[in-house]
Amino acid sequence: MLDDAIPHAKRIVYLDVGRGLAMLMVVIGHIFQPQLFGQEFRYALFAVHLPLFLLVSGILYKERPFLSLLKKSFLKILIPYIVGVLLILIFYVVSQHQDFLISWKNISLSKIGSISKILVSAFIVNGGDYYLFAPKLNIVIGAIWYLVGYFEVLVLFKCILLITKKLYLQVGIISLLTLIGYMIGSHTALPLQILSSFVMLPFFASGYYSKNYWLNRNSLENKQVMFFIILLGIILWYLSASNGILLLVSAQATQGPVLATLSGIFSSIALLLVIRILVDKNLLIGKQFLSKLGQLSLYVLVVHNLDLTSLPVTWIIMDHLNRSGINPQISNIVVMPISVLFAFTGAYLLNKLLSILQTNVTKIYKCYCNKYIGKSYK
Repeated sequence: MLDDAIPHAKRIVYLDVGRGLAMLMVVIGHIFQPQLFGQEFRYALFAVHLPLFLLVSGILYKERPFLSLLKKSFLKILIPYIVGVLLILIFYVVSQHQDFLISWKNISLSKIGSISKILVSAFIVNGGDYYLFAPKLNIVIGAIWYLVGYFEVLVLFKCILLITKKLYLQVGIISLLTLIGYMIGSHTALPLQILSSFVMLPFFASGYYSKNYWLNRNSLENKQVMFFIILLGIILWYLSASNGILLLVSAQATQGPVLATLSGIFSSIALLLVIRILVDKNLLIGKQFLSKLGQLSLYVLVVHNLDLTSLPVTWIIMDHLNRSGINPQISNIVVMPISVLFAFTGAYLLNKLLSILQTNVTKIYKCYCNKYIGKSYK
């Protein structure tokens, strides 16, 4: 999440917890079946999960030279996207050559279709078939669209900071891009999730512009102001979720872009304030799990996306529960923590594997430099 601005030894726990809670809501929001329970809970999750994620990312954003930003962003964000696409390909191929779990093969076939569709969807970053001018591909890339959108947010925001140092002009540019994103998104998507990055900007910027407050723990806190902000966030969150859904993947807000944006900002701030209070008072249940979930957030998304596409563990379990006669509502509730645990465990193992791979590649490159280039590797 580009949080290298904060050394590992000085991690801010409540920010990790905030990201972890956001990712928890993302996973549950994708597994939750509104046809069984109604839309309200899903609308509430979608109104705040990615805005909260982006708010924390803005708080942790560290200004650096443009090329350095591109390098860091590529390694921390686009590499997970590439890994996610490769894993979809691998497990899709495996699913076609096994007969142990017929439901795995059937679900994978229905969600993906073919290798060519995976590659095309990966290239254009097809988070969903929202293109007015193109044939439907099936949603094969799924939730990892966010990684490319997030990368674009960082690049766009850096460009805005380079264009002008005046706050009111920066806010004006962000507002204009957000408006353009929603206006076009109401009709069609554009490749590379560019419209998504436009409408994600306000949430990221709200974290960036308020970072001094969040990172300066010596600042005085007015309890009345905090209570007012929390109350305002809850009210806006309720109004937003009651009147439609915020779909950043398609740059659409059926409750209205203004309400969706304001709700996303203030409800995220309210949640983060509550998290900070609970963490400070050591009252938060599951703090360590949520903190670790936040630290592994991008790879949690990658593994969770496998669950949605080519390695549908959650859907296989739910299918077997339903076939055994268990009430579908109970089945859906049962598989939610399973889905979260699967995404977390997979992310932990994947992170370890990639760390070992990176270490070995670095050693090989170091040996190559020392032996053939004739100078020490640094």
